[in-house]
Amino acid sequence: MRRLAAAALLAAASCSSPPAPPDYTPIYGLLERLQETVTVQGHGAYHPANNALQRDLWTRLQGLRAGPGLDRLLVEAAEKVYTRYDENYYNGLLWHWPYLCSRRAIELCDHALRETSTQAIRERALWIKAFALRCPPTESSDQAEKDLETYAEQRKWRPDFDAARATYRTIASEYPDTPFGAAARRLADQPDLSVVLPKDPRERDPREPR
Repeated sequence: MRRLAAAALLAAASCSSPPAPPDYTPIYGLLERLQETVTVQGHGAYHPANNALQRDLWTRLQGLRAGPGLDRLLVEAAEKVYTRYDENYYNGLLWHWPYLCSRRAIELCDHALRETSTQAIRERALWIKAFALRCPPTESSDQAEKDLETYAEQRKWRPDFDAARATYRTIASEYPDTPFGAAARRLADQPDLSVVLPKDPRERDPREPR
């Protein structure tokens, strides 16, 4: 009887359906909300930082089950939240870099690099990672450090130029014929990799290849 019961359990297990792929829709919903802007007459659109929403996103990003599209989701979060640059009509780091956080961006890019088999995603993850490695700390601001955990974290960040240079060399080696590869080759040979973050309206996005 016991043998029959065990056989029945094995048969049932073999017939069970594989687990459904994870649904990343709620995470994409958070990404969209974190990119929403509001418009003030006379000044144009700007992006108000929402610490609670950002914290919710970061919590959900931790320990996500692997599935189709996870690599792209992770890079989008690194690019559109944690290294996001807003060109708007206001001045200052908070207006242009509402959630800047090098550590979180690098962590997401590294996770994406472990997950991906897509060359375009790998290239973008390496590029965003290199930029995050070069980013300077945020300026001292008691209020911003109190209100926004990413601001407080970036305040303590110190750039790693050696790691950034090594990442650029990887990009240049793996993607010699792309705009990112050409820009990475120039940057890898540049003696100074420090970044001055734009704070004035309509300055060029420093993440884009030149």
